[in-house]
Amino acid sequence: MKTLVLRAILLLFLATMMVCCEKNKPVRDTIDFEELILPENSFWNGSDGSGGFQSGNAMFPNTYFKDEFYEAWFGCSYSNVKNITTKDYTNQFASIAGSGAEGSENYAVLYTFDMDTITFNVPEKITNIAFCNTTWAYLVMKEGDDWGTPGMGGDDGKSQDYFKLVIGAMDEGGKDIGSGELYLADFDSTRVEKGYISNVWTNVDLSIFGYVKKLTFSFDSNIRNDFGILIPTYVCIDNIEGELQSFE
Repeated sequence: MKTLVLRAILLLFLATMMVCCEKNKPVRDTIDFEELILPENSFWNGSDGSGGFQSGNAMFPNTYFKDEFYEAWFGCSYSNVKNITTKDYTNQFASIAGSGAEGSENYAVLYTFDMDTITFNVPEKITNIAFCNTTWAYLVMKEGDDWGTPGMGGDDGKSQDYFKLVIGAMDEGGKDIGSGELYLADFDSTRVEKGYISNVWTNVDLSIFGYVKKLTFSFDSNIRNDFGILIPTYVCIDNIEGELQSFE
C-alpha cells in the first residue's frame, strides 16, 4: 500500500512539474507586417495623423507634416511598393529587392536624419530582424545623383566609401545595453575584399543584447557635407522575430 501511495505521489509530482514547465514556455513573437492592409503597390506614410502603427509586440513611431507648400515624414512607414528602377524621392518606399523579406508583400520603411526608435510593449529578445536598402538609396550609391552625390567606390572602385546602419539596444530603464552595425554598402578594403552595395534582405541576430525594450536606428557614411549624409537615410525592415520576456 505504501509503495502504491508513494508511486502515486511521485506521478502527481512529475505531472505537476510538466504542467509548470509547459506554462513557463517562452512566448514567441513574429512581426512581418502582413496584417497591415494596403492597396497593391502602395504605402502608408502617416498622413492620417495617427503618429505611428502597431504590429505584433512593437510600436513604430511616425511624424508627418504637411502644409500648402510641403509634405514630409520621418520615423516608420509601411509599404508593398515594387519599383527597382526609379532614383528619386518619389520612390522612397520601395525595397531594392523588389519585395519584402523572403518574397513577402509588406515591409516597414524607416527614415531618419538623426535617430529613431522602435519600442516593444513587452521586452523581447530579438533572434532575427531583416534589413534591405531602398531602391532610391541603392541607386544613388551605385550611380550618384544630380545633387552632387558621387557613386560609391569611385571610377576605379578604390574609394573607401561606406553606408551603414547603427543599431542600439535599450532596457526597460532606458539604459543603453549595446550596439551593432550593419554595412548596407562597403568599399573599405580593410573590411572587405571586394566592395559591394547590398540589394538583398540581410538577416541579423540581436539576441546578444538579451531582452530589449527599445531598438534605436541611425546612419553613418563618409559621403557627407556640412549638412549631413548625402545618401538617402532609409532602410527597409521585415521579419522581426523574438522571444518575449513573459510566459504562456
